[in-house]
Amino acid sequence: MKKIRALRWDTGSVIPPHLARSLSNKETEFFSNYDRLLNNYMMDFDLDLTADQQPPKDLCIEVRVLEDCGELVTENGTVNLEAHTTHYLPRSDVEHLVRQGKLQHLDNES
Repeated sequence: MKKIRALRWDTGSVIPPHLARSLSNKETEFFSNYDRLLNNYMMDFDLDLTADQQPPKDLCIEVRVLEDCGELVTENGTVNLEAHTTHYLPRSDVEHLVRQGKLQHLDNES
């Protein structure tokens, strides 16, 4: 159960497909119930506990889109996240997509 709870914090509300195949129906059900409880709690307090789990080095990050995500509305406007494109976006707007494996954070320090 601890690993499934940790998975929710690492990947967000969606289990990545490569991991979903490894979970039993009961484990997937536990994940969904835990996700629902966590979301209800955050909505009750109007607080996103999953954002910025690590102190950000930069407010914006460069990301490569690994799979089509459609349009993303940011404070600076709408961005079309089309596969194989690269964008420089606010970390808070794309962090959940990075955790889900849909975007890749391009770290220029390596």
